[in-house]
Amino acid sequence: MANNLTRLVKIGLLAALALTFWKGLMKTPEVASRLDPERFYRNMIGDGENSLIMKERHFDFNHMTGIALEIRLNELRQRGDTPPADALTTKDRLERAIGKAEAKDMRNADYIELAREALERAKLMAAQGWRMPLSVCAQAAPGATVSPALPVAPVTPSTNDSTDSKGSKAAQDTTATSQGGKP
Repeated sequence: MANNLTRLVKIGLLAALALTFWKGLMKTPEVASRLDPERFYRNMIGDGENSLIMKERHFDFNHMTGIALEIRLNELRQRGDTPPADALTTKDRLERAIGKAEAKDMRNADYIELAREALERAKLMAAQGWRMPLSVCAQAAPGATVSPALPVAPVTPSTNDSTDSKGSKAAQDTTATSQGGKP
């Protein structure tokens, strides 16, 4: 009885291991794009759409926050209020927050554009039926840009013992050593 129970547990563990292996294998683009391409592309396009939606929501929230800050600053200016320096809301803090919100708007607009481009690439890949190659050197997907590797500039040791923009001679020595040069 104990021998049969042990055998049953081993078979169950082997089945769980095989299922885990299969599920993991089906998550790789090399296998999923071949064995279940419809699901692979549906998930890829769905992820792209969800990413775009979240980036748009993030942009909208930050943009509305910036508008609310501008309204609050205009109210302070119209009333001629000068809050004390230790107040939670001061004109300086509001002006800095508005500048920060504007910078976030610019960055979030870029993120939205990148998400749109990624979604379009995913749709193009699905339309062309792209399959990830099984070779070591993968080919670029449709719409992807491949840039050559940039050459690494050689490290030249400095003969000047004065401090540089890093702040100390020790920082220079550490940087040179980490890049393969002599301290």
